[in-house]
Amino acid sequence: MILFYGLKVVSGKESKSVTVMEYIIGQRKYAKSYYALYQIIYSRFSIVLQTMWNVGNDGIEAGTSLMPLSDAIRRPIVRISVTIIAITFSLFVLESFLSIAFFVVMGLSYFIFIAFNKDEGPKADGGEGTTSVVDSLEAARRIMDKYK
Repeated sequence: MILFYGLKVVSGKESKSVTVMEYIIGQRKYAKSYYALYQIIYSRFSIVLQTMWNVGNDGIEAGTSLMPLSDAIRRPIVRISVTIIAITFSLFVLESFLSIAFFVVMGLSYFIFIAFNKDEGPKADGGEGTTSVVDSLEAARRIMDKYK
């Protein structure tokens, strides 16, 4: 039985949950070459893709069966419409998830950057690295005198 976070390995009377990487590493000792390991990983990946395809088909069939059929609307048209709506909704959810993930990553990287560079740059308390008001006014006077 495949779990979301790993696999449930059953051997004899005992079963234990392991992560996918632990399972692959355990399978590695049975594989004679990297090609055999590749086949093991590919077969697991193909099972996941087939499951996703079957779930998608079942969802489209369920959505198609919700629409009452009449002489004006044929089943293939309803099926295509439900497929387009499902793809649009899936892309919207994916875009929203990626947008939130990007926002979180950029926010964390900004706060990490600020945390590591606290000692550089201007200080709000008037310490080193800031110019006083008098120095700013003097620089402004020099610039204005230059262009008189």
